[in-house]
Amino acid sequence: MAKRRRKKGKATKVSGRKAASLPRIGHPEELLWAIEQRFAAVGEDGLPDGELSAFLADLEESVDDLEILPNTPVDEAQKIIYPYLLEKDSVARVEAAQRALQVCPDCADAYVVLGEEAQSDDEKLRLFQLGVQAGERALGQEKFERDKGRFWSVVRTRPYMRARIHLARELEIVGRPDEAMVHYMDMLELDHEDHLGARFRLLRLFIVTDKDREAWGLLKTYDEESCAFVYAKPLLRFRQRGDSVIARKELREAIDYNFLVPLFLFGAGEEDFPKWFPEELLVDMEEAEEYVEEFLPCWAQTPGALEWLAQTATPEFRRLASDTPVALLRRAPRPGE
Repeated sequence: MAKRRRKKGKATKVSGRKAASLPRIGHPEELLWAIEQRFAAVGEDGLPDGELSAFLADLEESVDDLEILPNTPVDEAQKIIYPYLLEKDSVARVEAAQRALQVCPDCADAYVVLGEEAQSDDEKLRLFQLGVQAGERALGQEKFERDKGRFWSVVRTRPYMRARIHLARELEIVGRPDEAMVHYMDMLELDHEDHLGARFRLLRLFIVTDKDREAWGLLKTYDEESCAFVYAKPLLRFRQRGDSVIARKELREAIDYNFLVPLFLFGAGEEDFPKWFPEELLVDMEEAEEYVEEFLPCWAQTPGALEWLAQTATPEFRRLASDTPVALLRRAPRPGE
């Protein structure tokens, strides 16, 4: 297969990024919380140059031994819950969350853990809502105003942001997309760099709820190279103009970025690829699978979109001098089969 070249990102409102999946929720972050505490203790006026150098040297020397100081109930509760955010033992997680809430009812991460372990959607929704409320109390209105736009860079905001994205996801699950979109949009206002990937969830919801104008606006704000964004352009263009020259051009660019997406959209899987599949394309395979898992409904709900994709993608694969994708696409199941 001919080697594919990836385009350089354009200048945008948000600096260029190579998009990734939603980050793991878990923690080396405990160290960042502890470091942030030490800087907070210095005060807003900072230190003279000589003292600052000594402070940074001491901090670097002791970094391996830093722990969260129990300065406030929130700090103390966060120290309890941090080790359990990635713990697999459900019983231990629930016990730790309950202990943290006994210390401080404003521990948003404790509600996140309880919500993740809850057995029903109603209970998950209730707990994640409580987590958002707890995070709001812990941060206070002043922090929302002062740090708006850079929330994730302030470590103390992260439990709140985790609770809020969990709440938004759960609202999607229970069939309340309009409410979920409000949360995702608010999160983008709070964290312009979008460290939790709210833009991907929002883009999908815009498309499946026929808010195409809003989807185009999001694409312009976060002009990036990712499966979600490069494949949204030809899909939205097809919805707008049908089989047009510009829709084909944008599909060609999307296939150049990741040619595996059409194959997975039509049911191909890892087992369809030969064992000698190039290792450098494994990242593309993972991103394509994740994209299809989230965005297949966008294509399936657009009349004629999957049929157009199949017809248009085949010659593009030939252009890439790749016989394997063409064969896979030909034998992939079509909608309704």
